[in-house]
Amino acid sequence: MIPRTSALDTPRCGRGYVASAPSRDPEYLSLRDAAAFLSVSPRQVRHWRSLGSGPPAIRLGRHLRFSVSDLRAFAESRREPEGRGR
Repeated sequence: MIPRTSALDTPRCGRGYVASAPSRDPEYLSLRDAAAFLSVSPRQVRHWRSLGSGPPAIRLGRHLRFSVSDLRAFAESRREPEGRGR
């Protein structure tokens, strides 16, 4: 049997627009989530960006969003060559 849904079960955001349910693997991350993805603090991500060397971001209103694929590329670009440790 298929469960019945009502209009109250549909997530809504202002003016009757229907919001999609958040996916388990979002394509874009907030600053805090991007920092966690890179295992650094949000302050470090902001610092890299102020130097022009941080991961690219998209600004949506006042919010920065980071693409997961851009974060992976950023992390790969900072990979040290083998045999070069501290």
